[in-house]
Amino acid sequence: ELSDLVAAGLAEPRLLDAAPITLQVPPLREHREDVPELANLLLTRIIEAKESPARSFDTAALNALRNYDWPGNLLQLEQVVRSLAVTSLGTDVTAQDVARLVVQQDPSTGVVVAPNPAAALNFDAPLREARDAFEKSYLEHHIALEGGNMSRVADKVGLERTHLYRKIKQLGIRTRRAEE
Repeated sequence: ELSDLVAAGLAEPRLLDAAPITLQVPPLREHREDVPELANLLLTRIIEAKESPARSFDTAALNALRNYDWPGNLLQLEQVVRSLAVTSLGTDVTAQDVARLVVQQDPSTGVVVAPNPAAALNFDAPLREARDAFEKSYLEHHIALEGGNMSRVADKVGLERTHLYRKIKQLGIRTRRAEE
């Protein structure tokens, strides 16, 4: 506390006049109804900053976020939303994506369930389909991050540009260039 530092002679008294007002902000767990709106706002800011391709939360994902206790409050929510924005495999962030990143507690037993990074993967799909789905999401992510600049995408993912274009065509990825 600044007042304690002033009392101990470790800070100038005039700093108290310039100090911002201290507000008590209740924890997110006491205002779960605000979590979906906050998550959407944070996601929008991340997308506008070009840190992630365009995504949105589906209803189940927002419900999963709302039901979490958020011991780290807004900072933790921001970190989770940022991770979801970057790592989700589809254009919609799903409850399975949320389950990969947040520790859940079973309310009836109190048992803590660790995050499951594999939850977003479809292990029932044949290998080729699973690999193609991953590659498509991976390339779409990098194309969006680089604003469609294929030279930068090719450098970032470690492919020659001609091979990148073949892969984009093979996976059916729509780019701005293909739409023009």
